[in-house]
Amino acid sequence: MLDRLTVEPRDPTSSTEPITGAELRRIDTEAAKDTGDRITILYRVHSPEGDDPGRVEVIFLLSGP
Repeated sequence: MLDRLTVEPRDPTSSTEPITGAELRRIDTEAAKDTGDRITILYRVHSPEGDDPGRVEVIFLLSGP
């Protein structure tokens, strides 16, 4: 999932989270076949500025059913 976010941080399966002054997004993995657990990632997208490339800042990872 993290590899996918480095390529396309605004993945269409993610959702935006309401907050003023920052772009926070949330994305979930598919449920694991053996346990049914999934991983939720809350992250912030930083757009490119000048010569600096854009980046993704992971806020938290949550794992569970």
